[in-house]
Amino acid sequence: IHAQEKLELSIASRFYLKCSDNSELAETRETIHIQFVKNAQIAQIKVQKPPTTQCELKTDLTLFVPKNLHLKLQAVNGNISIKDLTGDMGIQTTNGNIELANITGKLHEIATNNGNIVLKHLNGVVQTHTTNGNIEAHRSR
Repeated sequence: IHAQEKLELSIASRFYLKCSDNSELAETRETIHIQFVKNAQIAQIKVQKPPTTQCELKTDLTLFVPKNLHLKLQAVNGNISIKDLTGDMGIQTTNGNIELANITGKLHEIATNNGNIVLKHLNGVVQTHTTNGNIEAHRSR
């Protein structure tokens, strides 16, 4: 997640597919679906591949959000990296790492199962937890 001065939300995506043959690769590439639903309070992003494909799909999503933002973020099987934001945040992931840098605000429910948490240059109250991982804090204010 990257902060921006604009009061809008945008997303960039990159997909990596690993398939057993070129025909399955071509078919799967054409049927990957990104669902982006946004209302006044919630933005939800889902990336789906056809249930019949055996291809492996890796997705990198980059969100561009307003610099001052209250954020609640959840991910499964993915890492979360957030920089340069101000606001209250709750961040959870399963099977992924969390890295926060240059954040000001109340950071509650910063948690991961099977991942590490790295905190750099934070200003505010932090509540964090990991199962099967490490927590590092660097020069928090």
